[in-house]
Order: sequence, then C-alpha cells, then structure tokens
Amino acid sequence: MPISAATLDAAIRAAMPVTHLDIEDTSNGCGENYAVFVVSEVRAQPFVARGLVWSGGRG
Repeated sequence: MPISAATLDAAIRAAMPVTHLDIEDTSNGCGENYAVFVVSEVRAQPFVARGLVWSGGRG
C-alpha cells in the first residue's frame, strides 16, 4: 500500500527525536519504496533501550 513521503516523515518524527531526516522516493513517484536517512540522538541509553527506539518498542 503506497504512502506519501509526508506521511512517512510524520511517522518517523513521531517515533523518535530527529536531528536530520532525508526521504527519497525511489519508486518513480508511486510511493512504494523509499530511501531514508535518519540522524537521531540516542546517546546515554543502554544498548537494549536504543534498540527499542528503532523497533518501536517491539522487542
């Protein structure tokens, strides 16, 4: 199911603190495939806690 880059941007920003976010639609505009580059500060957290941030809490 296609989604817009704006929807993807909002979902990522809602899930974690984002310092920098690049989203590129690599599916010729149909919204099926994106290249995403995220920079987020997750320092001073144990390894498991950092993993939970990336997995959305699904350990």
